[in-house]
Amino acid sequence: MEKYLISVDWLEVFGYSKSGKLFAPESYVQQGDYYLIDSGVMSRGFEHVIEVRKRFNVQTYLPVATIRCAPRSSALNKRLCLIKLHNRVLYSQGYVDMLFSILDRYDIGYKGLSRIDLCYDCNKFVNGRSPLRFMKQFAFVDQDSEKYIYKAGGSKSFRIFASKNPTSLTQISGLEFGSGKSCKRAYMYDKSRELKEVKDKPWIRKAWEQAGLINDEKTHVYRSEISIKTEGAELMNKVTGEVFRLNPKWLVMQRNVEYMFHTYAANLFDFRLKCQAKRLRDYKKIQLFGKSEEVCCVPKRVNLHADTGRTEKVVTNTLLKYMHKYSDASEGLRNGIYSAIKFLNEVSGLKMRSVEVADEIRYLEAFKGYRFTAQEELDYLQFVALLGQAKYDLTYWQSPYYVYAEDWAMVPDDSLQLYYEYLESLEDKTL
Repeated sequence: MEKYLISVDWLEVFGYSKSGKLFAPESYVQQGDYYLIDSGVMSRGFEHVIEVRKRFNVQTYLPVATIRCAPRSSALNKRLCLIKLHNRVLYSQGYVDMLFSILDRYDIGYKGLSRIDLCYDCNKFVNGRSPLRFMKQFAFVDQDSEKYIYKAGGSKSFRIFASKNPTSLTQISGLEFGSGKSCKRAYMYDKSRELKEVKDKPWIRKAWEQAGLINDEKTHVYRSEISIKTEGAELMNKVTGEVFRLNPKWLVMQRNVEYMFHTYAANLFDFRLKCQAKRLRDYKKIQLFGKSEEVCCVPKRVNLHADTGRTEKVVTNTLLKYMHKYSDASEGLRNGIYSAIKFLNEVSGLKMRSVEVADEIRYLEAFKGYRFTAQEELDYLQFVALLGQAKYDLTYWQSPYYVYAEDWAMVPDDSLQLYYEYLESLEDKTL
């Protein structure tokens, strides 16, 4: 079996500063093992870029994370923060605990993942398949050949990274699948070459050595990488139909990291070999990565704004903004804009109401799936009927005698307390 290493190469989460004073001067003091340093630069979307450093011994403080806060856009909450762990930290143990320790230390409430990159490093794929030869075969072999490779899952668009000089043939170094706006992107490239030509990262080479991978002039390490943004961090269980979001706390166990990679790779790295097949469905599936268990989840993106009238609201707000900006417009033009806004509001209301009705119908139809009722539910319904009778007796009092609630149903303590208060009120009436 070919040796490999699955790791997290990028981890960024977003949250909201509970106190709103993360970038205040009093925050830049040492708090335990951490302290903040304002970089003095502004990013494209945030006014403050803060570096978090941690003390590892008496005289050594190393940067472990970067916090971007105070967004420039007025459409974003001013307490929004992006917290990104440094790459060096991700190749050490306890980086998830460090992330939540930073969030707790500086009073930032966690909301979700902003971006996570999962990587599969190897010298060769399963069954000794060469990654370099595979990339060349996918990129350059035509459909008429039996060696033609088709990408069945994910985006069909891709880019080739290659170089050419006068004394050699074209040297391909990597492939990128998906567009820049996609919430899930995939890469396959020569990682050894990147470390040599772009930026060396000794901690990655050390992780390769511990995993038994060879990295020298003749044998390179190739990386298959999956980049997931917020919109792509939703998974659906194919057995139960449950939809849930990725959580950094799952990354504590290496087994979960590998399972997460294989879950997304089953779709983004789904390649088929033509062989002698005539139809696409008869193409042979290519297995690139070894996996120890069956994947039962698939990426699922749930669009919360589909057919809800959100588009009409955006257009309406834009028209209103331009009306305030160009206040000297003619009366006929302003009347036309008002008519358009009225029409858009009607369409938006109809769409939103249709969605609400559909949700109500699904809610009612959900009861059809129940074939039995638990005993606790029967006891609860029985006690509700008992309370209804008690309310009637309080309103139309007839007799001071009443049956104890314990003889009717098993109920929680707080409900019994309510019933005892009711009995006390009956005694007060008889006195």
